[in-house]
Amino acid sequence: QLLLTVLFTSLAITQDIDDNDIPNACRTTCANVVSTVQDCDQQFNDGNAAYLNCLCNPQEMTIQIPLCEACVAANDDDGHNNDVNDILRSCSFSTTTY
Repeated sequence: QLLLTVLFTSLAITQDIDDNDIPNACRTTCANVVSTVQDCDQQFNDGNAAYLNCLCNPQEMTIQIPLCEACVAANDDDGHNNDVNDILRSCSFSTTTY
């Protein structure tokens, strides 16, 4: 039951991101992440398990999401309080530095 609670909590905090959420300095670093989020949005209901798998399971996302989040945190007034960080946490990825 605890596992289900954690899973549903992760699904609830998954955020949509688009280019408007990404600082100009991070557009190149985050381009594939934004594209993957948009593809997953079109294929699955936002917040369900299939959507989360679509975002988190591609091997390249284990590197690209943390790099994108680190860039956004370094170039945005909100620091780590950003939509990419929500995705990073939903995927249970670790933060990194940029």
